[in-house]
Amino acid sequence: MNNNYEELEQLCETFDKGYADIEGFVAHWGNSDKQTRTVMDEILRSGPEGIATDSELYSALLYLFAQFFQDPKAIKQLMTQHANELTPEGYQVLSFWQKTPGFWCYFSVKEELEDDFWLIEDHMTGEMHTLYSHGITTMQEWEGADYMHYLCMMLPNGECLQTIGHIKYNHIPVSDFLYYCSLFKPQIGLKAILHKHFRIFCKLDSIAHMPPIKHDIYDMGFGWQPFTLPEFDIAKLGGKWTAWSSDSLDKYFINEFDPSMDRLPNRTLFEIASPAMAASIVRDPNTGEMGLGTNTEVAYPFYAELLNRAYPELKLPKKPSVFVSAALRALSGRSELPFPWKKFKDILDYSEEPEWDDSIDYTKGTWKRVDGKDDFGGDGHGR
Repeated sequence: MNNNYEELEQLCETFDKGYADIEGFVAHWGNSDKQTRTVMDEILRSGPEGIATDSELYSALLYLFAQFFQDPKAIKQLMTQHANELTPEGYQVLSFWQKTPGFWCYFSVKEELEDDFWLIEDHMTGEMHTLYSHGITTMQEWEGADYMHYLCMMLPNGECLQTIGHIKYNHIPVSDFLYYCSLFKPQIGLKAILHKHFRIFCKLDSIAHMPPIKHDIYDMGFGWQPFTLPEFDIAKLGGKWTAWSSDSLDKYFINEFDPSMDRLPNRTLFEIASPAMAASIVRDPNTGEMGLGTNTEVAYPFYAELLNRAYPELKLPKKPSVFVSAALRALSGRSELPFPWKKFKDILDYSEEPEWDDSIDYTKGTWKRVDGKDDFGGDGHGR
């Protein structure tokens, strides 16, 4: 990699100029390509009351750029159709991108190398890249930037990458993003997923401003472990439990312990960090389908061992099958994607009365946003 940043910047500016020379032709291509135009129209109509805001405009353009710059055949077609109109710089960059197309990149910034040059990590591949981007420079100055991950189209220039179009971002953990991608199977990889499911995928934008939340040292979120028991009696678990029923589904949560639970994992945390130990056991009595949902990963071993003790045939694993942030858990409630707790969504959220126990001091411990801010705000910028 060339470490002469003056030369690199000149190369990037050459590609910027070439891109500016072809931008109008790319827009014309998008209007003439039926599939691209259809999706862009859907994005533009998805604004409040069907009116496109800046957000929809940015997304529609981003979709257009993704469709064109990832498709060597489309690039070749534009070069052929507008051969007599292209500037030398425009023809040069199109020729390069036909051989080395753009790609979606989900990344975080690892290091500032020079003005507008950044070392980034692509979390889909694990590869490190040098990026040139004015937009990232601006966004890295925002509060909470240390916890931000970015998603955008990248165009290579032979020495580094350059962003094109809107730069999306969020604060959710990388594991959340990768899990979210897995819900779009059989499509695998950002190119395939965003080509087929762009609008649905971009509902992730609705939680972009929600940072990770901790109670004391514990990451708050949602752990989920499904299981099945043909017969179930909550009394076999010991202690005292509150039971709620709604729409033929049941939910149980503990409110009193007995001495047999004292040696279970993390039992003492109920006294010093009770919100971190909250959980629900849910059940469909008609099918025997059940699930354990916990507020944190640290809560899971207590309930899993409790269930395994009462029902040895269960053999629940040591860790939940899924753990996601509070932000992604919130999104799952209004998503059509196949989150594994979807069947139990309503009963998990169901409440007959305020879940408040006078015997618990809810002021114990410390709640905080990981990014240190007191409110939410900010939006993404382009290149």
